[in-house]
Amino acid sequence: KKKLISQTETIHLFNTKIEKLTWYNDLEEHNLLLINDLIACMKDTYSSLIRQYNTLNTLKRKKIAKNEIKNFKNAINELRETYQDLESVFFFLPAMPDFKATTKQLSLI
Repeated sequence: KKKLISQTETIHLFNTKIEKLTWYNDLEEHNLLLINDLIACMKDTYSSLIRQYNTLNTLKRKKIAKNEIKNFKNAINELRETYQDLESVFFFLPAMPDFKATTKQLSLI
């Protein structure tokens, strides 16, 4: 239980810090490359954590550490949402003309 709680807390802390990146804009190319690398690492970490979660099936069936496993899964899902947000903010949305126009209007306020 302690290990799951610790891992869950670490994932939550990481997500909180990474989410702050979404507030940056007008990044230079080398920064976008670093963010892209970060996203790739997050995807790899997500895959590893899902595999780890799947190894907990025996404990889940026996209803051992039920809340800790549930919180761990929620943290893993939050990690996926965080890297998807990064992808959207830095790579998908800026390519959309409407998003660019709206962002420009907001920057004038």
